[in-house]
Amino acid sequence: MAESTVHQSRSRDLDKLLLRPGNLVAPTFEPGAQLRDDLQEYARILVVGAGGLGCELLKDLALSGFKNLEVIDMDRIEVTNLNRQFLFRFSFFHP
Repeated sequence: MAESTVHQSRSRDLDKLLLRPGNLVAPTFEPGAQLRDDLQEYARILVVGAGGLGCELLKDLALSGFKNLEVIDMDRIEVTNLNRQFLFRFSFFHP
């Protein structure tokens, strides 16, 4: 019971998009839980940049249940950026 409640709360916004028809989809679109589950399981998502916005986006995607996330960030990790990049910790600089 608790697991289904957690799953529902994690994918609430995704459910709004995928479990009901809308005016931006083709007439043949069939909303349903299977579509949501397939997207979470098989979709591959590439996020370019793991800075302030990229970190937030990655967190939201992971909490929404997406399993295949890839990240590209060519920048260096610096202490001054850690306040907005929660994917990295100060211990990275001091092992």
